[in-house]
Amino acid sequence: MEKTYQRRRGFLGSSKSEVFAVNKIQFTFREGETIGLVGESGSGKSTVARCIVKLISSDGGEILYSKKTRPRWIVNP
Repeated sequence: MEKTYQRRRGFLGSSKSEVFAVNKIQFTFREGETIGLVGESGSGKSTVARCIVKLISSDGGEILYSKKTRPRWIVNP
């Protein structure tokens, strides 16, 4: 999964730069597992959580909830 934001720089936002909030992150979970997402402040934990529950959309990648059956939910197919 990937998520970027545009940051404006310069006077009146004359130039833009891309900031990676989440860059090529991957998880694999087994049924019934409970996980915790930990990291430093500003590392993208909240952004990952927001993408997983579909509060925001990711810029790339996919979220698959089952390998056995057709995925019920794919982000940005």
